[in-house]
Amino acid sequence: MSVRRRPKIFAGRHWNKVLENLEVAENCYKNKNYNASVSRSYYALYQTLATILISNGHFRETRKHPTVIYDFHQNYVIINNTDDEDEDIYKIIPENWNVFDTVMTMQNYRHLADYESFGITEEECKEILDKVSILIKEIVDKFKNDENLKENFKEVF
Repeated sequence: MSVRRRPKIFAGRHWNKVLENLEVAENCYKNKNYNASVSRSYYALYQTLATILISNGHFRETRKHPTVIYDFHQNYVIINNTDDEDEDIYKIIPENWNVFDTVMTMQNYRHLADYESFGITEEECKEILDKVSILIKEIVDKFKNDENLKENFKEVF
């Protein structure tokens, strides 16, 4: 298998996990398994970031959550207070989307759902599932429709 082809295969596998986790999160919500739904919602969002990183060749280690979250933010989020004169074609996610804060908040909910003795409420679960689903769609649409980057996603999404 060629080196150029491998990232697309890995990215495609991560994307399949995103779709699976979203489906499982929705089914868990419908079946009142709110903790499991929140956990799967977080993983769908996390794996979306990993898919983007892998597709564009920006990845170090996809098993380390802080690394993936940091790398995504560093590589793709437009920082308004930067003095860079060169436009980076990869920086296409608006800072006001608050991707970093959202992912960190979802990670905290996932920790509560997975490790704490009290559970996630139905309302919290629904809000998290909706927020994650919308953010994933927005992120994916942004990359699929970007003139400079959409070629990287033809075989992935």
